[in-house]
Amino acid sequence: MQAVALDEQGLTPDEIAEVLDRSKRAVEKWLHLAREHGVEALRAKPHAGATPRLTVAQREDLRERLLAGARAAGYDTELWTRPRVRELIQKEYGVTYHVCYLSDLLRDLGFSCQKPQRRPRERNQAVVDGWVARDWPRIKKRRVAARPTSCSSMKAVCC
Repeated sequence: MQAVALDEQGLTPDEIAEVLDRSKRAVEKWLHLAREHGVEALRAKPHAGATPRLTVAQREDLRERLLAGARAAGYDTELWTRPRVRELIQKEYGVTYHVCYLSDLLRDLGFSCQKPQRRPRERNQAVVDGWVARDWPRIKKRRVAARPTSCSSMKAVCC
């Protein structure tokens, strides 16, 4: 659009290219398009992509269901996995997604991959800390001081 405006002011394609910091060939292409099809031909065109399988309302509903938790959806634990999410989408909306794509969908919905820490439920941190302070120094191997050795494997160093 700026190239067309500068062309109307009487600048040459070389001058327009220099002002806009573009190649002369690009400027000539833009001016040709504007003359042949009008200035509207220079407007940016949205890239067509695949139509989303879930509507905006379905995506929002899915987000709310995920936030409600896996137990609310009928699972034994609160852990959401991609196969579980896939099953939920298929059951509720009749749409099938490949498990590998669900990471992108979940990220678009504002979720991130999080792995629960593996700790036994019976763990008592106070007992663990006491053991580390009391017993670990006694059990831990001590580093043996290095002794000088000879270059020859058959002779000991005399000091």
